[in-house]
Amino acid sequence: MKPPSASLEKALKLFQANQLPAALKEVRAFLQIRPNNFEALQLCGAIFSDLNRHDDALPHFRRAANLYPNSAQSHHNLGKALMSAGEIPEASGSFAAALKIEPRMPLLLCASANALTELKRYDEAVTQFKLAIAVDANFADAHYGLARTLMIRKNYPAAKAAFLQASKINPQDNQAKLNAFHCGLEIADWHEFDKWTALSRSLTRDSICEAPFRALLLFDEPEIHAAAGKGALTMRGQSKPLPQRPRRTTNRPRLGYFSSDFRPHPTSRLLVGLIERHNRENFEVIGVSTGGPPSPSDGIGQRIRTAFDTFIDMSEATNTAIRDKARELEIDIAIDLMGHTEYARPELFSPRLAPLQINFLGYPATSGNPEMDYIVLDPFIAETIDFQKITERPVILPGCYQPNDDRRPTPPIMPSRTQHHLPDTFVFCCFNEPRKITPATFDSWMRILRATKQSVLWLYTPNELIAENLRAEASRRGVDPSRIIFCGRVSHEEHLARYGSADLFLDTFPYTAHTTASDALWAGCPVLTRIGTSFASRVAGSILATYGLPELIAKSSDEFEMIACRLASSPGELQAIRDRIVPYDVASPLFDTQRYTDSFEKALQAIWARQGAHKNPGRIVISA
Repeated sequence: MKPPSASLEKALKLFQANQLPAALKEVRAFLQIRPNNFEALQLCGAIFSDLNRHDDALPHFRRAANLYPNSAQSHHNLGKALMSAGEIPEASGSFAAALKIEPRMPLLLCASANALTELKRYDEAVTQFKLAIAVDANFADAHYGLARTLMIRKNYPAAKAAFLQASKINPQDNQAKLNAFHCGLEIADWHEFDKWTALSRSLTRDSICEAPFRALLLFDEPEIHAAAGKGALTMRGQSKPLPQRPRRTTNRPRLGYFSSDFRPHPTSRLLVGLIERHNRENFEVIGVSTGGPPSPSDGIGQRIRTAFDTFIDMSEATNTAIRDKARELEIDIAIDLMGHTEYARPELFSPRLAPLQINFLGYPATSGNPEMDYIVLDPFIAETIDFQKITERPVILPGCYQPNDDRRPTPPIMPSRTQHHLPDTFVFCCFNEPRKITPATFDSWMRILRATKQSVLWLYTPNELIAENLRAEASRRGVDPSRIIFCGRVSHEEHLARYGSADLFLDTFPYTAHTTASDALWAGCPVLTRIGTSFASRVAGSILATYGLPELIAKSSDEFEMIACRLASSPGELQAIRDRIVPYDVASPLFDTQRYTDSFEKALQAIWARQGAHKNPGRIVISA
């Protein structure tokens, strides 16, 4: 028989050789003999962590921390495992315990600051990152963590500088370079755009992706979007599977809507009418808040929260606590409204929260999660999707997949162009988020302006830096920057009202207008879009097709520019289109909330019945 020390030494060598199953077998055998050995407990936990079995790693790291409370390493390793398992508050406590022992160790400071960032304690996190950098200016992880925190706080110039510093220290860190690039995109800084886009495509195709939403902004390539979702879930780690919860025998399934956006947010503005109109005889409707900024006590946030039969705020809860709550509530159909958007927790749904899970509304692409059963689409969007390359099965609704609220505001007064500092000329507009503007989109817009001399472009920009950068880009393209007019953030009612001063909305590509397109049509402004093959690139097209304006859907950049120029120079043709757009038209199929609710509920009932018949998830098509 081998002496115990030989087994531990062999386990370590196997671990270093990345032979993880064999290493695990050896170290577990050793722990049968020496259950309190510090090195063995740490090694066993590390092997489980590398196998993405974080829940199995935790007992070993906990035991080490309890047995050796004066070891900073034991608290640090426990904290890392807790972070991977989504137990952020406890992880922060472990890092704090480690820092009491080693208060100026950069590695510990960085780990603690990352946890504080996840807990939204941003100022404390920045302080700890800066202390780590003061101790070791060449510690790339501290620069990276500081940059990430600054990016979350939307301080994009400072975040970009910190990411670039991290990549300068570690030139192999492509993610830092890409994050610097994406910080630039947020402020219309397109330096070396083609170079960094090519790197982003290459890494994402290999499922190396920290933020899948960015791929939707850059690429009209569904296979890239699928790889992005898969890669992000892999990077977040996987939790230990939970026992399958038996299906309830009921004809009134319990719906659970999960989101961090039950606040003044486009998702809530679109969804609230559906939640209010759900037939309570057929469904029980629960809302679960999973994070995000605090919501005001009035307005759309309050309206949507009170629309649910039960609303539970779990913004500060751990993933485990949310899963436990969902199982305690016996939610039958879990509806993820986030996907991979800001403040999302996609790992919540793997292992699954409910017997059935749906990817709906918030993220216009496949989640990449095999535990997600369905994705909600419409015929226009589904037309170009290869269902063999997405993880969900399709639910295809009639009309547009996007719900709309027929009680959205109707501005009583339309301000004049003078109040918006607009000239008495043709006004193109785009009120999409600036990060949707790519150089190719801006090239197209500038060609339109050069071809229509008596026109201006009215853009939404949340700060002056973006405006400065876009003015410079216009000058480079031979357009007088004074022809670009900017407006900032206003209330939702004021946002809708200013559409009355625009002649034609010019869309972005490949991520088109979604809620913004519905807003424009609601307020009576025509939208010109270009469609591609990806979900995100076809949403505005679906909205226009449902409204009955197919002539405003272009299939190429050339066609987009031709239509824009023609409408700008043909007031009669444009007026004929505008006459078909009735402001605040609740009778339109796009804004008929009850019709949408009926279709959506038919889909939910079909999904529930299919599972009740012991059938695997499959294609669901609801007719008009």
